[in-house]
Amino acid sequence: MPESNNTEKGTPFSSPPVETGKLRKRIDEINKLRERLSQQTADHITGIKPAEWGRHPREWERPLGKWENPLKDTHTESGGAVLSEVEPAPTKEESPLLQTFRNRFGAFVAGINFALLLSACTGPIVEKELRQPTVAAVPETAEKELNPKEKEALIVLYKATNGSEWKVSWDLEASPETWYGVEIQDGHVVKLFLHYNQLSGQIPPELGNLENLQVLSLDSNQLSGPIPPEIWSLRNLKDLYLNNNNLRGTISEEITNLRLSKLDLSENDLRGEIPSGIGNMRQLTILHLGGNNFTSEDVPPEIYNLPNIEPESIGIPLE
Repeated sequence: MPESNNTEKGTPFSSPPVETGKLRKRIDEINKLRERLSQQTADHITGIKPAEWGRHPREWERPLGKWENPLKDTHTESGGAVLSEVEPAPTKEESPLLQTFRNRFGAFVAGINFALLLSACTGPIVEKELRQPTVAAVPETAEKELNPKEKEALIVLYKATNGSEWKVSWDLEASPETWYGVEIQDGHVVKLFLHYNQLSGQIPPELGNLENLQVLSLDSNQLSGPIPPEIWSLRNLKDLYLNNNNLRGTISEEITNLRLSKLDLSENDLRGEIPSGIGNMRQLTILHLGGNNFTSEDVPPEIYNLPNIEPESIGIPLE
């Protein structure tokens, strides 16, 4: 740390340097604190009113003694100055309780004096540390504004599935961060949970604009129509739940473009051959296809070789 050039001659501190003005200011503050604490404590302990403090200067105005010369200078008629002792002001006899209090309180204030004096000596060091530049923290709850294209996709979903009749609806005038079942990170929708929410109608193809979507849960509603092929373009999708609806049509071969961990299409009206590429999706831990119009002939044998899937859990009986 560079040394200060403000060191004054006669200052008893060699390291760190202390500015005399600041030290004097601290000492004045100590004296004011001593006086204020003495008066407030005396008033509380003894019941002496503020108006009576002036009649007992040695007891209350200087309960612990200020740094004053006990001698005063007087002037003779010839103009010379002589020193004489200060005549003590009349005081009341102190009770043993008051004497004990004064002794203990004096030790307490002496500790405060030492702490404040030490603070005055080390003040420049602390001030330098506090002046170090800091970076304002960004609240964890702060979110970037939702991508306009993704917001529009959610609004289309709301309107296409009779959103006003949902069990828990959305206020389209409010921020999308407040919409039920929508999870947003860094301005993108990453999760959409609208299961058991009375959605009806068809899944709009605009959901394919939710490019950062990781979880899509639309199960247990009254959705109908085919699964839009745009769903299979969601390359970040990990979990897809469309079970317990009235979806019809086939499962597209494009499903193999995804790296799904969980796939549940059970309890719909799907039919046709199941893409053999599903047998190569070895990261699958959940695969439910039962409750549709699939037969054992529609199921490629590769599916039953998936390492994390029990054949019974697929839901299509073997013949």
